[in-house]
Amino acid sequence: MYGMKEKCKNNILGKLRLLMVIFTFMFGLSLYVNAESVYASQTYTIKNGNEQEARKVHKKLVKGRTVSLKLTGGINLATKKILKLEASIGKVNKYGVAFNVSEKDMKYKKKTLYVKINKECAAQYKEMVLLVKKMKSFYLKKNVKSLKKKLKFNADGFDKYVLKKTDDKSATPEPGTYEDGDKYEIYTLNYGDDNSILSIVYFPEKGYYDLADYGNHSDDFANGKYLAALKNIKDYFYTTGSNAKHYKVDAAYMDKIKAEITSANAKTDEAIKKAKQGIENLSEDSIKYLTDNNLKNEYIAVSRIKNRDFCDVSDALKIYMISKCFVYDDGKKANHNPFIQYDKISAGSSGGVVYHYDNKPNKHYMRDYRYEGDDKFFTIQKKGKVSKVLKKFRTGKFKGVCHDYSTVAGYIYYLLNMDCYYGYSEYANHAIAIVKAKNSEGKTFWVYQNYSMLGGANDVVSIDGKCLKGKKYDALGSSKKVQKKIRKSKFKMSDFN
Repeated sequence: MYGMKEKCKNNILGKLRLLMVIFTFMFGLSLYVNAESVYASQTYTIKNGNEQEARKVHKKLVKGRTVSLKLTGGINLATKKILKLEASIGKVNKYGVAFNVSEKDMKYKKKTLYVKINKECAAQYKEMVLLVKKMKSFYLKKNVKSLKKKLKFNADGFDKYVLKKTDDKSATPEPGTYEDGDKYEIYTLNYGDDNSILSIVYFPEKGYYDLADYGNHSDDFANGKYLAALKNIKDYFYTTGSNAKHYKVDAAYMDKIKAEITSANAKTDEAIKKAKQGIENLSEDSIKYLTDNNLKNEYIAVSRIKNRDFCDVSDALKIYMISKCFVYDDGKKANHNPFIQYDKISAGSSGGVVYHYDNKPNKHYMRDYRYEGDDKFFTIQKKGKVSKVLKKFRTGKFKGVCHDYSTVAGYIYYLLNMDCYYGYSEYANHAIAIVKAKNSEGKTFWVYQNYSMLGGANDVVSIDGKCLKGKKYDALGSSKKVQKKIRKSKFKMSDFN
């Protein structure tokens, strides 16, 4: 009996333990599933890649959250959709920042393309949006105020009417227009600095004005070129025997002319005020009012970067602005930069996940951060992440030398959908970024970015190392055809528009 009771007791305890295990497992599974539902990437079906769809994706990515995309309709159509989506997202975030995915995160099955933007790619997106926003702010803060100090307003083209009494006391009306003893007042009507329209004599006792046209502008008056009130001036013509054409008008007619002069000048004053305000606002439309044409290029750059979303300026201007944020910070106050500091001790701190070196074959080349090779450079830096490098750059904790600067520039241009190569010269022991630019006029050219300095193939590129022309730098990873194009590329600073 005792044995039976003990056996039953053990069975009951065993069942209780089993129930507890099952409960614990199910509770844990429930927590796990709930946690996964919070952190799992949300899937969006992309029908056309427009801005409405892009906003949903951007909302997640800008918070650093993973996103999955589903694109149907065959590989060609899916590719078109994802390219359109990428362009739309650049508009939505306002800075032209693209999302990035690796090949292993893209799968094509049953005429449907599945894309996962993983945690690292989402983090890159988030950091790039924040970084470019900060770079734009830094550029404008550094350049707007200093540019405005140099700007001078050119009033040419803002001519006004001037009706004034002559200061020449010896002046008399033209013979044949007056009689001895007549009292008179002589006036001139000018437009602009030296464009005399009329000589006017007022005879107060006779109550009329004599309008003399010495420039034979009667046709212009008839067409209303100067003042609408002078359109019918020919009706008041009378013969005097002089070379000038004379018109006798009454006070009421003259009052119309005066009123129109006042109105026309008021409009000109308003136009001048608007033009000056345009320059103050760095409006592109006001560039024609600048006195110094040498400031034109700088004015266009600042104007467009200030007044447009960054995604809407040309690639050339994006490069121009970004280069100004790569100031060679050597620790001096004048060269302070909130992003980078030149530091030999920290060389290679950029993460090293782009620039590699192979012994066999013996060459330098460029790989993106998705590369899973086993060369020794990559192995050393394998833990590096682009998002962390971008965050360091954004928060001003980035230090390094030319290699690091060029590497980070490569990351930035890559995420702005711009072709960029790591430029290297073993002879100079120096690295630069080589990036493809396209301006607002459609001109395409290659630019050598050496810290904040921009140059071409025939410009000297050096800092710390030996001086030599840019064409001596190799665009690592580029084909011979591309390298040839880079070295033949030419541009002027005015092309940065």
